Amino acid sequence: MPFPYLRHLNLEKCSINDLKTLFQHSNQLRSFSLCLDMHNSSTFDQISFPIQLIRLHLKIENRIISIDEMEYLLLNLPYLQYLQLELFGLQDLFDGDRWQSFTQNLIIFNFKFNAHYNLNRNVLESYRTSYWIEEKHWFVGYNNNSIFSIPHFAPNYIDMCQDLIFDSTGSDLTLPYSRVNTISFGRNEVRPDYYLTHINTLKILSPLSISFLTSFIDLNQIKYLSLSSLYDILTYVPLKETMPQLRELSIHMSVDIDTINRIGNYRFEQIHKLEIRICGQYNEYITEKLIFLFPNVHHLICTPETNPKEVMYRCVNGFKYLLNASFSLRISSNIERDFEFITRQSRCSTKDNFICQVCHPLKRELIFSVHWWFGKQSSSFFTRYCSIQPKYHWHRIRYYWLKFMDKLLPKCFPYILCIVIIYSVSIWIIKISLSDRLAVMEDPYVDQSYQGRDIVDLLICDCAREHVKLIKTEDLDPNRNYIFGYHPHGTATVGAGINFLTEATHFSTLFPSIRPHLMGLHTNFFCPFLRELFLSLGECSVSRESCQYFLNGSSGQGNAVVIVTGGMKELYLTEYQRMIFYLKKRKGFIRLALENGVSLVPVITFGENEHYRHYKNWISNRWIWGRSIVGCLPLRHPVTTVVGKPIHVNQIIDPSQTDIDQLHDQYLQATEQLYNTNKANYGFENVKLEII
Repeated sequence: MPFPYLRHLNLEKCSINDLKTLFQHSNQLRSFSLCLDMHNSSTFDQISFPIQLIRLHLKIENRIISIDEMEYLLLNLPYLQYLQLELFGLQDLFDGDRWQSFTQNLIIFNFKFNAHYNLNRNVLESYRTSYWIEEKHWFVGYNNNSIFSIPHFAPNYIDMCQDLIFDSTGSDLTLPYSRVNTISFGRNEVRPDYYLTHINTLKILSPLSISFLTSFIDLNQIKYLSLSSLYDILTYVPLKETMPQLRELSIHMSVDIDTINRIGNYRFEQIHKLEIRICGQYNEYITEKLIFLFPNVHHLICTPETNPKEVMYRCVNGFKYLLNASFSLRISSNIERDFEFITRQSRCSTKDNFICQVCHPLKRELIFSVHWWFGKQSSSFFTRYCSIQPKYHWHRIRYYWLKFMDKLLPKCFPYILCIVIIYSVSIWIIKISLSDRLAVMEDPYVDQSYQGRDIVDLLICDCAREHVKLIKTEDLDPNRNYIFGYHPHGTATVGAGINFLTEATHFSTLFPSIRPHLMGLHTNFFCPFLRELFLSLGECSVSRESCQYFLNGSSGQGNAVVIVTGGMKELYLTEYQRMIFYLKKRKGFIRLALENGVSLVPVITFGENEHYRHYKNWISNRWIWGRSIVGCLPLRHPVTTVVGKPIHVNQIIDPSQTDIDQLHDQYLQATEQLYNTNKANYGFENVKLEII
């Protein structure tokens, strides 16, 4: 098909045969840009470019070019004024005197000539003549194996690990560095010769001091940072002050448990793109810590070396602002099953727009890629290799109550409140009128009804299992009774509710024959509806009579009374990223332990205070805010409850104040020791315990 009116053409790739065919049908070209593949082409004179060409951009691959071939080409283009060349050449291609003889008519001549060997620095001498510098103002730069026009082909990347030599024919010695925007450093502090003004990408193999870097680059312009280890980032904290424009971070070495624990509780909120590798048996904890360190990641590139299913699941669910993610995973025989699990459980299935693409590897490769797109990015792309759409609607129904809470609850709240009040009052009236039928629940101190536990397990156990952990430090004798001192209270007491009211964390497996009884505020059991709710879950009143029922042997052995010792006072002291235990004045549970001869067990939950942020304003001194429009949903944060070593107590029917104080001091020491032993394991090594 002829193209008689074609004037401008740009080809990314073209062969000699295709080029000859093209010129036969479009002989009126004025501007032409192409990358010419001369593989298996022996001669360059097989083609004839259109004589009318005014502008030519030519890049030749898979062929070493001589200057004779270039001279033949240009002498047949008498109207050519703008020329750009990228070539690999023989020795004669670098001769500036030869080029001078047939470039007289050119207005602009930009070139980059590469060699497969190191060039002699004297190659620039033929370009230092008045023709190149004064008449044409064409300046030429040099490095180890190429010469190039500057500034057009000046390098944009410098690797300080290599022994690079830059030179130019211009009087301004900084001209070869004028386009450098990326610099890479090895293990030695090798300083560039000049101050580099346009660096926005910094790659560092071994940490370099800030004073060294600022001596030749402007850190305020850095947008991309590549480090060998995640721990190296501590050299440049606070990042917002050191590199305020930084948005992308790449870590080459795998992140293990030791590295992540050394980072502490820093937060790098300015990082929007993260490239990282995860290794080790604690990858779930590492992933949770990364989500905490980088809360605003939009683009994620992750290579999990172990347990890829769990890592992918937590990344897709944990990074709140994620737009796309790519995972490189090793081949697994259960990949289809694992992938189905992730798509069912992940938050992406609750969004209206998402795409997932699985790139299966070639036969010789052991790695395949999984790519995710969320939100608007997925609307223009639809390529999928796993059938996950049938699971989509089921998953939306399963988690619909979360969407209801987030979007519809604020609008429907008055109606729901009326229904709850009417229902509660009605149930309360019926219960009073039929009190003779309610003997099993007439005692508000004792948890005689557990009908609600099955429902609670069905609703939250599957979700809680991934986020809430229960850790045992020592076995408990089922022939004794115990008082669990739970710390801290937190905003919602999530750890106590899930660990001791449900089987989400397998309490009965960790502590066989031990029956936990969570004790709640006594006044809660006088409120209609709430009373029935708490009793159905197995919660008990924290009154003295209720505690004595389980501790004095009336209900047998193997009871564990869980008391949130800080109470409402500790609730008001709750602060994000702080551990405050209100304990010094709390001695009632100590007296109970002495009077009944039961063991005291300190229990600490890490992450209990991190579900809501606390603010002070004119309305309240303790204003809390989580997620969603109304701030009612808790922040995503793992919860780990550690059950400590029991303190065995000898029974004293009427303990003196000295006995109480001695046991109280022993309990405080055990609590502090339990916290200090475990805080580094769960990201609280920089958080000091405050007992008041």
